[in-house]
Amino acid sequence: MLIKLGNIENMVTVLQSVMKKKLPVKLSYAVSKNVKTLTSECENLYEQRIKILNDSSSKDDKGNPVIKDNQYVFNSDDEKSGAIKAITELLNTEVDVEIMNISMNDVEKCDEAKYDALTGIELDEVMKMVK
Repeated sequence: MLIKLGNIENMVTVLQSVMKKKLPVKLSYAVSKNVKTLTSECENLYEQRIKILNDSSSKDDKGNPVIKDNQYVFNSDDEKSGAIKAITELLNTEVDVEIMNISMNDVEKCDEAKYDALTGIELDEVMKMVK
């Protein structure tokens, strides 16, 4: 599945809420497996974003990035713009993530009384897994 890195975090958040519901076994397994896969991509994204910020920001006398009020400090607006541009490019990068697909029948089982219903937002993310 091709997905922009900037969309992965939201997908993980929504699928984590789906994981808390009583679901058909196959759907529950697929959601859990896909959350693990997508979380790994999120971790890679966070590492790269921190690397960009660390490389671009001002450094203290020990070579560590300067952070003030939970914000990276930059020597110039150009350095800050460059970091923002690099992070934006990173977030717009499409990656091919191998997700476990499910059938529409697996999703439709959620309509049965013994399972929890999915919200519209949850259903939207789950539908990305339907093959």
